[in-house]
Amino acid sequence: MMPAWMTYAAGQGNPRIACFARNVFDVEAADDATAAQEGIAAFKQWLKKIGSYTSFADAGIPASGIDKIAERTAFLADLWGLTDYNVENISEIYRACGPFKEE
Repeated sequence: MMPAWMTYAAGQGNPRIACFARNVFDVEAADDATAAQEGIAAFKQWLKKIGSYTSFADAGIPASGIDKIAERTAFLADLWGLTDYNVENISEIYRACGPFKEE
């Protein structure tokens, strides 16, 4: 989930993703977009190294479950005052978490 969100956030111009890459994974890329991309890749490799899930398939979640999960997440985002998130962009982020469990 985190690598997909980080990719979404970097695409929205969030400079924190590049900062994370530089500070945590010693990424040296000068521009933020490249730094973010390299940092996300390094983070995903680290997650695999420690045995963490890196896709919804790893967690046993099929693609058919995304809409319901996105609706619930959007409800929580609204409850927490996260106004930048809605069902559409949350679904986009979740769909980037593939591959999914076969149905």
